[in-house]
Amino acid sequence: MHAQCTQALSKLPSWISALTQNQTVEDWLKAVSSRQPTPGGGSVAAHIGANATALFAMVTRFSRNPPFGPTFADALDQHTARFLALGADDAAGYQQLKKTLKQAKTQTINQADLDAGYIAAADAPMRIYELTALVARQLIAVYPNTNPNLASDTQMAVL
Repeated sequence: MHAQCTQALSKLPSWISALTQNQTVEDWLKAVSSRQPTPGGGSVAAHIGANATALFAMVTRFSRNPPFGPTFADALDQHTARFLALGADDAAGYQQLKKTLKQAKTQTINQADLDAGYIAAADAPMRIYELTALVARQLIAVYPNTNPNLASDTQMAVL
């Protein structure tokens, strides 16, 4: 794993079970399928984005024509790390909203504060969508020039 990804993983809050450095794929899938609200859809989307972007980075490292090179691959590594951070942000945003909604059951909450909680909880998923669109545009732009020996890997990154 490249330095940017490792660095992002090390900064994830310890209470976040999703996307942790020491979690196996099997443990991740068990956490997703469990009867717990997190990791949920946003974390799963971030995980898928991180995997696809990491695969895209691998393809670029095997591609020789411009615009490929270390700078392009490193930028994809940074996108991968960003997906991981957004997965953690999604879970944290949901947990905060859940706490606010629980509090609203026992005391009066200002509507503006409640609205702010919903908006904050939607922030990470929206950023995941934006980053996904950015990576997709990059992939579409360079797809014809990727290493033909990695066509199936490139196609899997598209999925």
